[in-house]
Amino acid sequence: MKANYWKRTGTKTLFIQPRLIVVEDDVVLPDGQETKYLRYEGLLDYVTLIPERGNKIALTREYSYPHDEFLWQLPEGSIEAGETPEQAANRELAEEAALSTTDWHMLGMNYGHHRRTTEKDSILVAKDVIDVAKAVGDKEEQGTEVHWFTHEQVRKMMQTGAIVQKNALAALALYLAHSDGHAPS
Repeated sequence: MKANYWKRTGTKTLFIQPRLIVVEDDVVLPDGQETKYLRYEGLLDYVTLIPERGNKIALTREYSYPHDEFLWQLPEGSIEAGETPEQAANRELAEEAALSTTDWHMLGMNYGHHRRTTEKDSILVAKDVIDVAKAVGDKEEQGTEVHWFTHEQVRKMMQTGAIVQKNALAALALYLAHSDGHAPS
């Protein structure tokens, strides 16, 4: 439900690039004050995937250029035009982890950058994944490794700060909150 709590009175495009558009809105706040608000457009909704095999889940170890370090993550990626979250999940799982399944469970969602964009992250559990040939993905995903961990090992990695990527932390917290990996009925 939209509240229309803030009133937009104008919009100016500041930057356009194929992956990102930066705009500045003129807004009137509830108390009548006027301000400028920076937000992003052009970002696609995305999926974060929790691959399961037996009593273990897969994490990927992937290089993060801005941080110049390897991070523990979950497979994730944009939902392309015309794709369902499950279709995007299948594609991303093959591209990033060389895995596949036909047994998907929607666990939940979150807003990735709630103050700057409307993009939404759908969190899916991939049950009983199997190994497949790695699909061609983004060229920036070179060197991605897949490692399998028990739930207890993942909890420990979260507690000790070994996992710091926010999408992985949010998805894993939701996943571990449900012992069977299913959202409540």
